[in-house]
Amino acid sequence: MQIKNSEKRWGSVSVIIHWISAVVIIAAITVGLWISTLEEGQPGAFELWLQLMPLHKSLGITALILVVMRFVWLTRYKVVPARLNSESTLTHTLATWAHRLLYFLIFTVPLMGWFASMGNGAKTYFWGWFLIPNFIEKSKLSVTVFYWVHFYLSWALVVLLVAHVVAAMWHHFVVKDNVLKRMLPFSKLP
Repeated sequence: MQIKNSEKRWGSVSVIIHWISAVVIIAAITVGLWISTLEEGQPGAFELWLQLMPLHKSLGITALILVVMRFVWLTRYKVVPARLNSESTLTHTLATWAHRLLYFLIFTVPLMGWFASMGNGAKTYFWGWFLIPNFIEKSKLSVTVFYWVHFYLSWALVVLLVAHVVAAMWHHFVVKDNVLKRMLPFSKLP
């Protein structure tokens, strides 16, 4: 597989960033959902929260870094796989806008979570390696606004991710085209 994208398929850099992002985002959502099940006063809940929240933050910041890397890569090397003959103009347009919305959400959801954390005055250690400085003043209003934006956009991201996976499976199993194969690391294209 070539490093850069081509008209035929995604290059190895795009494929690696895509699949690492998928794992990181699924993990961040899973940990976030787990945190949301913890009830105040529940035995061991606070201790578990203290372990899970830094993991959730680090996963979110990692997703943010990965989406920026992907955006820089796509901006630097503007070639993307060509539209397949199996795609109608409408399907292609919907896919293009769905991908743009995915990038927006993958960027915005962790950013709003990080801003909510800063608004709460909490410290963010990136994987325990270093402290990311807060640049937002502690404020009940900002933590509330950023938290709820983070919360609702997270659910929008979940819905769009499910639609993304369903669309990839539809292309692969129903339409039987190369949409999914172009993003798989070791697939052979005709």
